[in-house]
Amino acid sequence: MEYQFGLNGLKPAKDFNKKERGSCKVQYCRRKVFWSAVERFILKGFSWEAAIDKILDAYGSHKSVAKILKMMQKDRAANVDRLGV
Repeated sequence: MEYQFGLNGLKPAKDFNKKERGSCKVQYCRRKVFWSAVERFILKGFSWEAAIDKILDAYGSHKSVAKILKMMQKDRAANVDRLGV
C-alpha cells in the first residue's frame, strides 16, 4: 500500500506535496493508476489482497508489473473499465 501507507518507513505517496510529486513524477504517475484502482476496491469492501487479485485477473497474472501498469494507463486514457469498480 505504497500510495496510502508508504514503504519501508517512507511517506505515503498520497501525502506528497507538489515538490515531492514533481521529483519522482514518472514513478508516482505510473503507479497512481494502480493504487487508485486498489483504493476503489477497498472502498467497495474488498481487502487489498482481493483487490490485487482482481486487478491481476483483469490484466493477466502472467504479465509483468510494468506491462499491467501500461495497460491500466491506456485504459484510463481511453475511459475503459476492465475492473468494474
